[in-house]
Amino acid sequence: MTDEKVAVLDKNGVPSGEEKLKSAVHKEGLFHWSVHLWIYNTKEEILLQKRASTKNIFPGLWDMAAAGHVAAKESIEDALDRELFEELGLKIERDKIKKIEVRKTGNVVPGWQHPHNEFVHVYLLRWDGNANELIIQKSEVEKVTFIPLNKFEAELKDPKKSKKYVPHNQYYFDIIKEIKNDLLQNHP
Repeated sequence: MTDEKVAVLDKNGVPSGEEKLKSAVHKEGLFHWSVHLWIYNTKEEILLQKRASTKNIFPGLWDMAAAGHVAAKESIEDALDRELFEELGLKIERDKIKKIEVRKTGNVVPGWQHPHNEFVHVYLLRWDGNANELIIQKSEVEKVTFIPLNKFEAELKDPKKSKKYVPHNQYYFDIIKEIKNDLLQNHP
């Protein structure tokens, strides 16, 4: 998504009826919607993407599998489908994707003067495909890889190794817990 319009939300996540360019919403610190998709497999690995070095925010750092903003007049689900296809080349049936929460954020991003205020619709997808066969969007994603959940968790706890990840802090541990719970429920 380039600098398209997004819906402006109030502090409770309710659309205000106003639409602004994504760049203006960020500059003004206004709330808006985004989607995050975390992908994992039955081998207890998580799929991570390395953000392109040309990205404005957190270039070259590892992050969740796919994410993006919801365009004005676009449904949350359509934005999820679009981001999944644009960034990874995947088309997945919606009933395979599990929505786990809507997370209100007010992150202060290094180098930005305003908080990055979003209501993030968070999804999980269990996918046992081959990461090397994904068709990645080079302008957004440098590469993707599966890594073991336990290794990911250990690296997040290590002050030096954690610097290679976008600083989601507690959010990462919440997601790891959700994935482990899902794996236990569906693959005891």
